[in-house]
Amino acid sequence: YVVYVAMQDLSPYGNVNDDRVSEALSVTTVDAPHFVGDTPSIEAVYETGFEVRVALSKPKSKVYLVVIERGGQNPTATEVLRGTGSSGTVPVASNDVYLAQANAGFSFQIVGLIP
Repeated sequence: YVVYVAMQDLSPYGNVNDDRVSEALSVTTVDAPHFVGDTPSIEAVYETGFEVRVALSKPKSKVYLVVIERGGQNPTATEVLRGTGSSGTVPVASNDVYLAQANAGFSFQIVGLIP
């Protein structure tokens, strides 16, 4: 979104300030979950994979993960929610998990990668 703000007084003259301010704006819920502790974090690295640990502040939340090749274009949050890479490309790996409790941790295990 882009927000434009203009002012007008309520006098008989209706003076308008045409200095418009434009600011980029993203909306989010006030109580959206956020990561807690030192998460997300890489917990272990193997020859052909790794583990990513997550924990959220809010119960009944879902976490989505997408792995792309190094040097690939970063996906948007919407693309991660869809389980895709940038512009709908197929990621190396993707997964999601429902976390019923706040502060409960979960480790995504990503395996089968080519070294």
